[in-house]
Formats: sequence, C-alpha cells, structure tokens
Amino acid sequence: MSLSEIQGDDLRERGHLDPFFKAECERHLGARPVARTLRSKDFPRLGPVDVVLERPRALIELKWAHGAPAKIFEGLWDALKLALLGPAHGYDALYLVTGASRGQWSNSESADLFRTGEVDTLEAWNRALVPRRGPNYGATVGEDLVIGAHGNRPLRAHPTLAVQTVTASAVADDYELRAVRISGVGSVIRWPTPEATPASPVTGGDLASVTLPPRVTQAWIEGTAPRLTSAAVEPFLRALRERGWSETDLAVRVRPHLPS
Repeated sequence: MSLSEIQGDDLRERGHLDPFFKAECERHLGARPVARTLRSKDFPRLGPVDVVLERPRALIELKWAHGAPAKIFEGLWDALKLALLGPAHGYDALYLVTGASRGQWSNSESADLFRTGEVDTLEAWNRALVPRRGPNYGATVGEDLVIGAHGNRPLRAHPTLAVQTVTASAVADDYELRAVRISGVGSVIRWPTPEATPASPVTGGDLASVTLPPRVTQAWIEGTAPRLTSAAVEPFLRALRERGWSETDLAVRVRPHLPS
C-alpha cells in the first residue's frame, strides 16, 4: 500500500500509517518491528511505543493528525515519553513521525516540535489551544493531553528537548509527513501539578442541584451528570455556559451523559 493512494483526510494512524511504516521497516531492515510497552518511574502508566527497533536500537512514535484544526501538539506527549524511555532502556535514537496537511502545519501552535532547534517543554505544555479541540477541549496543550490520558501526566520530565529535522515528505494530496529526532536536555525536573485538585463526582442519590467545583474535569462530569434530576439539568447546563462552555462543549462532553 502507498499512502498516496488514499486521500489525506481518510488516512488514519492505526489503519494506515502504522502498518505502512512497519512494512517499510521490514523491507529495509529485514525484520518487522513491534509496539512494546516500556516503563518509566518518571512517567507512569504509559501506553506502548508504536515502533521498537532493535537493529538499530530506536524508538519511534507515529501520529496522523487529520482534520482541522489538527492535534499536532499531541507530539509533545510522545516527545516527553521518548526522552525518558530512551536512556532508561538503552535506545539512543528517538523519533517522532507525524503527518498533517500543509495548512495545519503552517497554523500549528506546536510546529517548532518538528523543526531543528530546542523546545522549552513547560512553555510548550502551557501553550493555549485556540480554538479548543475535541473530544477533550482542553484550554492548553497540557490540559488537553491530561484529559485525554484520564488524568495521567509526567511526574518528572526534561526541561528542554533538542530537535533535529530528519525529513519532510509529501504524501496523500496536500499532506506532509515530518520526521524528527529528539533528545532530552538537562536533568529531569519535577513536573507541575494543577493548582486546583480535581473534584470527585458528587456521591449519593439523584441530584436536585449541583454546585460546580473550581475545576470541572471530564471525570467529574461523567460521574455527576447521569444522576441529575430533570429539573436540575438546565441549571447545570446554564452554570457551565457561565463558565465559558460553548454549545459544542456541552454537546460533546456533557449531553451524552445526561439522564435520558
């Protein structure tokens, strides 16, 4: 299969990029790589690394950022992950490979993660996402990543990432696949936690009214919304609107969990 045979908006990471990339590795290196979970005390509960190569020893994370606005920023999670896992497990070559349309590359708040230079990881973590992106709708890169990871986050990470461009290839109409080699710079630092502790869902029976906590998380929504009485639903939605939640936010994150 060639990635150019399918429209870019129809391509997906797991269904297309991953098998294509592994087949190319097998064709050039003689062995098909696998995905494998590696552990780090500094970043618990990590999912598998997409591509683990033994000869040469390399770790590669893949991403196909389709749609608009694309979630190219998710590469930061993978970069922090690889920078910790590589040295801990003896892998020196660490790569991010991400595809997105040229327009999305031009507009991305995280395009510097895919060109030669250095990236301040905390600054990149705290960048605002405008507009917010579904399904997580985080206000910042870090908030969106943590929501998507169900509360998981690094405990420690490198303050700086060194990035070296490897290639940028045109694929699938106006899409471009970029590959960079990354490494952590400096000693790891303690990763900040949110100032407000996420609230637990309200316990008890049916809820006639609810006061929003200082920080409303998706987990809190999903634990609280199903137990609202019919009279409590509209005040609940109104309170969220007053917090700045859009109708799209409500449609995607709240309404599916309201009582039918």
